[in-house]
Amino acid sequence: VPRRGFVIWHDSLPRYLSHVSGLVDPAGIGDLQVAADGGNGMAGMVLQPLFDQLPASLVGLYLAPDGTFPNHPADPLNPDNLVDLVDLVRRQGADLGAAFDGDLCPGPPPPPSFPAGSWLETPVPRSCIT
Repeated sequence: VPRRGFVIWHDSLPRYLSHVSGLVDPAGIGDLQVAADGGNGMAGMVLQPLFDQLPASLVGLYLAPDGTFPNHPADPLNPDNLVDLVDLVRRQGADLGAAFDGDLCPGPPPPPSFPAGSWLETPVPRSCIT
């Protein structure tokens, strides 16, 4: 017996942004300038709307999702993929740089020799690259 399915369109972004923005007190963030490399992955869809709710400012790099990853692979654990972000942090004098993987899902933990950060994003503090 053939079965017919159906599609339900649902925009989960507003609820996700509400959840993520509820994890921090915006007053505690202050006037930071954050350089972020979305790696042409899914992070690019949420970074600007998230920063619109915060006192910090975003300097975005490769925020447009593109599954062909035209700028570099969306793998922040490979230092070769951080070159543009490091350059952006230096040029803009950003307080922090953050590189995101392509799908915002955790991968394996970074090797012990890699700079501190989580396996979702790898912060690159200005003090580490100047």
